[in-house]
Amino acid sequence: TYERKIKEIFIAQELEKIYSKDKIIEFYINNIYYANGHYGILAAANGYFGKGINQLSLSQIAFLCSIPNNPSRYDPVTNMENTLERRDRILKQMYEDDKINLIDYRKAINEPITLIRQDPIKNDYVETFIYHCAIRALMKEEGFVFRNQFEDDEDREKYEEAYNERYYHYQGLLYTEGYRIYTSIDLD
Repeated sequence: TYERKIKEIFIAQELEKIYSKDKIIEFYINNIYYANGHYGILAAANGYFGKGINQLSLSQIAFLCSIPNNPSRYDPVTNMENTLERRDRILKQMYEDDKINLIDYRKAINEPITLIRQDPIKNDYVETFIYHCAIRALMKEEGFVFRNQFEDDEDREKYEEAYNERYYHYQGLLYTEGYRIYTSIDLD
């Protein structure tokens, strides 16, 4: 929303008075959502490649940098092609900006990306339901309009894309913004 963007501008200005830009980007990279339950680049490196940051290749780092822009669209488990396309765009931009040379660029573009097999994090059904309801409540509070009827397939696809984008955004906020969930569910 406009209100949120204006608020973010003022917060950014205040942050820049306290922290350097390098420190701000470090905070961001260490907290942003990288899909599949990975928050922060270290968790993503370990979760997708089973390695620490300093063990990753240029191609793997660019691959991870692809994900946070839209964690549902660039989810490497479900949308590997999208993630690879974005990785390639990032590498090309790095080459065009003279951040990497032609040899490194070609090597990184041609490097196959192999993810380690991920065992999905399984929450019990009650916990999953609670998180789902909390995320939808945050979406509703923002003004997201839930729908179950569509004009055509294209309308449904646009809605689903918008829904997934907002859902994953708020899923990330649920885990990183200090929310506490209180419920009256009695497991007994």
